[in-house]
Amino acid sequence: MHNVETRNSSEIQEFMGLPISEQFVLWAARIWVKSSHGVPALHLNLRKGFQAAQMDNGYLMLDRIMTLLSTTASNKLRFHCTCCRGITVHEHAWLGIIAELQTGGDANALMILSNWLPGASASIARTEFEDFAMLLKEKGLHIRERQWLPVGSEEPVMPASPLPTVH
Repeated sequence: MHNVETRNSSEIQEFMGLPISEQFVLWAARIWVKSSHGVPALHLNLRKGFQAAQMDNGYLMLDRIMTLLSTTASNKLRFHCTCCRGITVHEHAWLGIIAELQTGGDANALMILSNWLPGASASIARTEFEDFAMLLKEKGLHIRERQWLPVGSEEPVMPASPLPTVH
């Protein structure tokens, strides 16, 4: 799992244009990645963020998901740093997995995870993602479905989204 700065400006979608639930979930993933790249104290901030959202178990669920992805992913998964305004295609896919599981799209979520993870790891990750997705949904943090499936390449296609892009 890698921190990336920015991409071509025509491919950047604004982080601030996302609904607050998606901003929170993406912020959490970005903080986890950053903390794993030499800032371990950020895990405390992350834990406090989940406590403030009244989801104490959410931190542990996220940690299991991100640990699994960072240790077994067959492709480089790219997440922006917390200060970046854009959203990577892998971040969109990450949100898309959660959205699919919140709305019963298990097969689509597993298809994306199978592209990222070898063998049984994809099934294990699906279970972890599903638990996380259901906790978020239970707490009112709904993630919008994406109308694309980034399967078959390291760089998924840009998602079709009603949100504006920066040109």
